[in-house]
Amino acid sequence: MFGLAGLDIDFHSIQGTVDSVELSLVGVIDGSTVAKFQQTLANVAARGFRFIILDMGKVRYVNSTGLGALVKFRDEFHKREGGLALIHVPASVKIVIDMLGLIAFLHVAESSESALEGWRRYGIELGSSPSQAATPPRGSEKLFTPETSSSPDRPTERMLR
Repeated sequence: MFGLAGLDIDFHSIQGTVDSVELSLVGVIDGSTVAKFQQTLANVAARGFRFIILDMGKVRYVNSTGLGALVKFRDEFHKREGGLALIHVPASVKIVIDMLGLIAFLHVAESSESALEGWRRYGIELGSSPSQAATPPRGSEKLFTPETSSSPDRPTERMLR
């Protein structure tokens, strides 16, 4: 788990692909966590992953800043001929996505398998050869490492490069 203030992110490889990753999110995506959320997605992209599946099943809340970040990274991954999908979206979050018309921009699926199948159905080729491989974190390497802040009871996070 990558501990973020109010948001934890866990990295999972997706079997059968080398350029796809699933990130399980726990917590909230709001003004206090969005910068670190964006840094995590940027780091995943920098490692060569083109297809990102965000498991939103344990996300309690997403505000407009968080929704903006989702749309921004959806666009970023599309530019890389990839995609961003949301799975297990809680009803409270899905209602907001629907009400704002973001369903036209965000790929929402029931599961990782259905997200991957959705991309394949549109003729998007997922990487499966070693030459297309992204660089996952090794062993205990994390996308973020704890670093103490000026406040002793509130740690900050520092992105590994």
